Amino acid sequence: MVTNKKDRPNIKNSPLRWSILRLIWLWGTVVVSTCLTACLSSRGLNSELTTDIVAGDPFKHRIYFNRGADLQRRGQAPKTTTPWHIYLHGDGSAATISGGPSRDPTPRESMVQFQATQDSVPAAILGRPCYYHTQDRQCHPIWWTIQRYSEPVVTSLQTAIQQLVPADQSIVLIGYSGGATLATLLAARLPQVCGLVTIAGNLQVERWLDHHQFSPLQGLDPETQPALPSAIRQLHIAGEQDQQIPWPWIAHFSNRQAHATFELLLAMAHDGPWPLWWTLGPEARSIAQDNCVKVTFPQPPTGLQ
Repeated sequence: MVTNKKDRPNIKNSPLRWSILRLIWLWGTVVVSTCLTACLSSRGLNSELTTDIVAGDPFKHRIYFNRGADLQRRGQAPKTTTPWHIYLHGDGSAATISGGPSRDPTPRESMVQFQATQDSVPAAILGRPCYYHTQDRQCHPIWWTIQRYSEPVVTSLQTAIQQLVPADQSIVLIGYSGGATLATLLAARLPQVCGLVTIAGNLQVERWLDHHQFSPLQGLDPETQPALPSAIRQLHIAGEQDQQIPWPWIAHFSNRQAHATFELLLAMAHDGPWPLWWTLGPEARSIAQDNCVKVTFPQPPTGLQ
């Protein structure tokens, strides 16, 4: 049956037409956003950093190297006497506004990117499991939500660092926000670590969860761990206006450590902009540049006398 043109439904301005156009627009936005994120991640955080993937256990980790670190790993520069600086980023986009797990936890802006790029010694940003598009089949939202600070995550980061940095090379770990949680947990496991710097660090996880009424996590909390060895020099930096991790929490953690300095930056909020950490006084410069001594952990007894 053929209908006249005047008998056909006019959908030009109908609700159905606008619904279809809206769906097309939303789908196009998602595709473009995903493409842009993937492209940016595959190229590196910026043109001054090179990238590679290191296998941890059980996860893959994307690494970003500054020029000094890249030349050393390629054997094109002599080994430095100063420690390597290993940066760990924050939790990024771990959850959506509604509280569900995000599809991609990769941070849209990276404070540690600026720090690592400006660093004068070999420095690398160590990606956490499932961040920066490693195409890892082990990935699942639990690793950037309820188990973001869990034993498998810490163990895999530890393995990645051991493959990344030679065993006789000293390390300073630098962590921001949730990355500071992991940096502190890692410092107790790696004999190469002689310095720890935390920036707006989540060092009392249970207190942070209770304060913000977040769901419980299944993982480790630096506050409940033994104090770090005194040979590890620590610098804990906090912001006076930080509403996410109030500075007294960080000061409390620092005060119970054997060799730690607490630095409060006035009028500083959680998102910064944070200054270059090695510019914050003589202790920071010393940790950044001195040829620090590696920690020797006590060895367990091999048998009964």
